[in-house]
Amino acid sequence: FKAAYRRAARQFARRDSLGRWFLPMALNPAAKIKTPQRGQKAFLQSVFPGKLLAPDEPLVKDMLEIFRTARLEGLTVDVGWVKGGLWTHVAPDYALDFLWQGDVTTSREVFFALANHASPLLTWVEEQMPQGDGTRVFGDYPNTAAGAQFLRHLRYLLILEDGRSLRLLHGMPAAWLRPNSELALQDVPTEFGALTLQLKVAADGQSARLQLDSKPRDETGPLLPISVHLEALQQVGFTATDGTALPEALGVAWGREFVLEVKREVP
Repeated sequence: FKAAYRRAARQFARRDSLGRWFLPMALNPAAKIKTPQRGQKAFLQSVFPGKLLAPDEPLVKDMLEIFRTARLEGLTVDVGWVKGGLWTHVAPDYALDFLWQGDVTTSREVFFALANHASPLLTWVEEQMPQGDGTRVFGDYPNTAAGAQFLRHLRYLLILEDGRSLRLLHGMPAAWLRPNSELALQDVPTEFGALTLQLKVAADGQSARLQLDSKPRDETGPLLPISVHLEALQQVGFTATDGTALPEALGVAWGREFVLEVKREVP
């Protein structure tokens, strides 16, 4: 399948005005394509969660750069039917590709942008115009796929399976670590087993406690340690209780309870 796909991709791939490779939705060589991002939902899903195409392949890198740079209000425009519009429920598709590529920052930006395009009822219309470009809408309302995709994106920001290991809290925004805040995950299923996690910041904001419990699946065989990412804690000034700097990530073995106490000086 991959060999046939790559032969066709080599035959039909084109470059945009900036020289970036893309696969056109119209295979007519004479067709003029001004918006290479339009209709690329299946391509996006083939990168993640499909994992049929590697995120560092030239075609994938160029396609994602097109999606990254064609954004208004944080979301890529001209992906669907409405000219100049924003196709909401496809946003997590390219956001998760960014995350799989290692661009956590852009993935989080799209997550918050999608949240900011919800209606007052916390639902989404399938397509809408950016502010100032009219009030046209199109498609389903409420678009339940957008709500499901939003939750799916949140899950992968917090828990991302990566080969034989798992990234935990890799995409968590540092802004969530406010005094008296709490993040809790209860028996969340993953490819390798179930996770329960609590990250609690003290009311005065000067300390925090991270507790992780995991239950590996018996049939998975030997597992690499869970990679617990601490970048968000670093960014808001937390250190180890002895004052030493936190690493970007810690490896935690499956099936063992893990507790981390951290502190910071808050004016």
